[in-house]
Amino acid sequence: MDEVLEELKAFDKMIEVGEEKYFDTDDLDRIILGYILNRAVEKAHVALEYAKKLHHGTVVFLIYEGMILHLLERNKEAIEVLNRAELIYPKDFMLFKTRASCYFQIQEKELGMADIEKSNEIGFDFKAAFGIVDEPEKITMSKKMVDMDPLELFNEEREKYSSDYETLKEISDNFGFAFGEKGLEVINFFKKIADDNPSSADRWMFLGLSYDTYRRFPEAIEAYALSISLNPDNAICYNRIARAYSLIHKYEDAIINYRLSIDYSKPTDDYFYPREEDERTQENIPFMYYWIGTCYKQLRQYNNAEIAYRKFNELDPEDDGSWYSIGEALMKQGLYKESVPYFKKAIEIDKEYSGYVYCLYAYALFKSGDMKKAQKAFDRILKDKYPSDGFYKYYPQFLWAMDKQEEAFEILQKGINQNPVVSEFFYIKALFYYRSDNRTEGNKFLNTALKLKFDDHYLLFEYAPELENDKEILKVIETFGKKNNKGKS
Repeated sequence: MDEVLEELKAFDKMIEVGEEKYFDTDDLDRIILGYILNRAVEKAHVALEYAKKLHHGTVVFLIYEGMILHLLERNKEAIEVLNRAELIYPKDFMLFKTRASCYFQIQEKELGMADIEKSNEIGFDFKAAFGIVDEPEKITMSKKMVDMDPLELFNEEREKYSSDYETLKEISDNFGFAFGEKGLEVINFFKKIADDNPSSADRWMFLGLSYDTYRRFPEAIEAYALSISLNPDNAICYNRIARAYSLIHKYEDAIINYRLSIDYSKPTDDYFYPREEDERTQENIPFMYYWIGTCYKQLRQYNNAEIAYRKFNELDPEDDGSWYSIGEALMKQGLYKESVPYFKKAIEIDKEYSGYVYCLYAYALFKSGDMKKAQKAFDRILKDKYPSDGFYKYYPQFLWAMDKQEEAFEILQKGINQNPVVSEFFYIKALFYYRSDNRTEGNKFLNTALKLKFDDHYLLFEYAPELENDKEILKVIETFGKKNNKGKS
């Protein structure tokens, strides 16, 4: 798994820096699947397009295209793609598992059950999918997890360790080796251990982790809460609850629990995240303030986000992210001139060029009226072979302000071609048409953007405040929302 994490980091870095790097088909197979399993849909799509460019015609990438379409709830399109993949390679577990899920989503239950049966016949080799090399101790432990009764194994391992926590952590490290995608087996395994001694806070915490691992977040929260009821100062559980709430978009609850995690943190806490390279509390607390700020940003409470990011910066001023996060929060409040020094400081701290931060810096310069410096910053980004999504959001708006409308459309379209699942591109395209007095095309692309991500429609008004009270545009949004059962946001 460490190899996969390194590959994901390497691909993230390539996108950020903007310089192409070669990955073979096996690398990209694991990278795309890693993003998909983490529901990082936009990154998965970027990796998929890059894979298709390097290794055209590889069938597994066709299967991943179907998986990505399914995650975007474009199930009929996903089924069409997966049908084509089946003609080439009719024995792929993920193909049938994904297509089954698509069928269930469109109420074709019989077809879904047929694909479930096919996927069960084939099975899924977790280790092969992630290129995991067997280690003797992991083989032994994973075999025991499959063959032995959970309590029998726990009691055997408990004799080697001083606490339930250490025992369960050793066992939990072998989730993937023992069960792969069989989440129910993992959950039942830890549930049996928790039920055997319901007064053990650690047992409930690890049951929560098993739910968490397989993205059953409400049940994870419930298990963590039971652990906290037995051990109220468990910072790790508050931290995991916060993360789970943020992943189901309950950001207010996430903030409360991140703050409790900070309040109860101790130097001995063994965090499972956010920083794998160190587990010291003093290193984790600053990053918790980052997540608090990010939750506030999702709530569009940008002043509160700024306050949290400033605390992050106060505790860890050497982290470039603490600087550009403040800059982003200021920019979201329309304080473009004030944001510029923070982006500049982030660039100074991070010795390696970051296309993402440079885009923010260039856009802030543009919006603060310093067009010459903005042009210079964008010129630096134009040298990138593989610009970040930020370039395709911000540079077209700069070009539009410079009366280069045709070029603005051209650059924006390149962004859409490379990553057509980013709703923000389509909100910007709608904006350009509205500014061109072409309501028909503006409404068309606004509907496309709303379909991709309805809750992002506020971006249209952040970029163009003059449209905020436009009755026709508000009517398009309201009509789409009612038709598709979307709430107000």
